[in-house]
Amino acid sequence: MIKHQLLYGIILYLVNRLNSSGLKFVEVSPVKVENGSCFYKGQNFSSVWLTNGTVCEEWLCNTTGKSLTLVGCAPDPPGCTRNTSAVLKYPQCCATNCVQKREPYCLADDGTPVPEGLEYNSTSPCVRYGCENGTLTTLEECPKPEAENDPLCQPSYVEKAPFPACCGAATLCISSGKGRRK
Repeated sequence: MIKHQLLYGIILYLVNRLNSSGLKFVEVSPVKVENGSCFYKGQNFSSVWLTNGTVCEEWLCNTTGKSLTLVGCAPDPPGCTRNTSAVLKYPQCCATNCVQKREPYCLADDGTPVPEGLEYNSTSPCVRYGCENGTLTTLEECPKPEAENDPLCQPSYVEKAPFPACCGAATLCISSGKGRRK
């Protein structure tokens, strides 16, 4: 009998010290105790009982106090989910999978916030941005004109509108007072 009480105390102490942040404790009292065993929800056990995969808990019997401690999983942290496989036993069934924390938005060069995972068509500069894991990237920009370095050439039919309308429809080059289209 003393052996069971000592084991119960040691188990509770270790569970509490090792990882109390990811656990939930529920005291059940009184429980039926007979011949050094606890009876709870149709189960008969003397000190520790691991539930099957449908309930992710460990039951600790305190025969002298006629009580039971249910040790289970704490609620999932935000952004996390628990593996609910019936094959897993306690404490493996308490393991969580958490998505990587992401920044809510990126900031485009023109000061516009771009929500995480979305795209933004900018006017100045004339590009398409994307925001992924808090990093702003240029996804697409205007095609470079054939006469890119020619000071007499410039985009024509340019609209003051978001990408791609701000790219222009063609390049107009002026030479000797005559226009030539490229």
